[in-house]
Amino acid sequence: MRLYRHTHTSTLGNKGITLIALVITIIVILILTGIAVVAIKNTKILDRAKEAKVKTTQSQVEEQMKLLESNWQVEKNSDNKKDFEQFLKEKCKDETIKNYEVKNSKNNNKFYIVYKDGYITQFNSDGMISGTTEKEENGNYITSKVISKEQDKSRYYGKIVKNYECTNSKAVTEWKIFYSDENNIYLIAGDFINYKYCPLGKNGTAVSKGNTEYCIYLNNMSDYSGSDDIVNKQIQNLNKNYFDYLNQNSTSSTYSNMRAVAYLLDIDAWKVFAGDNAEYAIGTPTYELLFDSYNQTHNTNYQTTVISNVGYQIRTNDNSNWEYFQSSSEYLNSNDNIYGELYVIKNTDKASCCTLASPSGYDGNTLPALLCANWSGYSGRVSAGPYLNESWWGLRPVVCLKTTTKLKMDSDGNFLIK
Repeated sequence: MRLYRHTHTSTLGNKGITLIALVITIIVILILTGIAVVAIKNTKILDRAKEAKVKTTQSQVEEQMKLLESNWQVEKNSDNKKDFEQFLKEKCKDETIKNYEVKNSKNNNKFYIVYKDGYITQFNSDGMISGTTEKEENGNYITSKVISKEQDKSRYYGKIVKNYECTNSKAVTEWKIFYSDENNIYLIAGDFINYKYCPLGKNGTAVSKGNTEYCIYLNNMSDYSGSDDIVNKQIQNLNKNYFDYLNQNSTSSTYSNMRAVAYLLDIDAWKVFAGDNAEYAIGTPTYELLFDSYNQTHNTNYQTTVISNVGYQIRTNDNSNWEYFQSSSEYLNSNDNIYGELYVIKNTDKASCCTLASPSGYDGNTLPALLCANWSGYSGRVSAGPYLNESWWGLRPVVCLKTTTKLKMDSDGNFLIK
């Protein structure tokens, strides 16, 4: 009995100790969990505080720049011999601003960059604010918003982005900044790609080699029915005028040129050029993307219109006629010392022109093309040709980078993706 009672008491004691240990362990875990939750909340609070501080500083600088603008107008009216640069020098001396720079746009219009508390604000030659207040680039990354608001596009357009990678990286020697809106930066292949790197059509059909390994024959357009293959709104907007016309007139296109465009804009096929930093890739620029970029860099006003589901017409400005071809006085600059071969490739060794991913209104069998610089008498011409059964034109893929993508300038003036 003593042995039994002793054993029984010992067992109950062990169970009691085990239960107490378990309760203590649970309490400790709960305490640690509470500490972790508080730490996480405090971190988020700190992050929000930092964001609020940045926004407050930016708002303060914006108000100070508006006051600077108003003060200049008062001084200019009281002393018409005084210029804005003299005014800025005085504001540097009294430390109203940190510094300023004088710059010239592509059409030789003077403008000023004013520095204040880590932010920059752009003023035009009359001393009026002409841009939003942005964080200084020095030590910071450059976004699509910064590029889109920069008047001097030569700071970015045509510059090489060194570290962009994709499945078909071997196909492209270098990628260049081609265009930017407030949401996305667009890159273009610096030269024509070898036909072997063109993706298969949606039914598995390959393109064929043309006159050289860089000339493309789009025999895989048979994989596509036409405009109905392009359903992505973002991709439709690359040919916005054309799809607006189709939607407004409740029509579509099954013409051969539109079936070829459907392949060139097939983002599922061209994803081999869309790396981790890209939203999508396409086979070559569209009319509208080309003109949006070129108009910014050369102070031109090339325009497009659509009068039927066959395709586009173009003109140089508001006063010129709508045509399918450019006249000789309207060609794109083929000897561009600032932007190099961003638009016009200088020789025809690989291909004679870069076709565009838009349907030409000339007829249902043609795509527009940008002719190379060595094309006799037609260097830089945007033409309604070639016909789809010709095989002397090439492709330069275009990549739309993600909205969150940021670039940083390298020591040689080109860029790296963050």
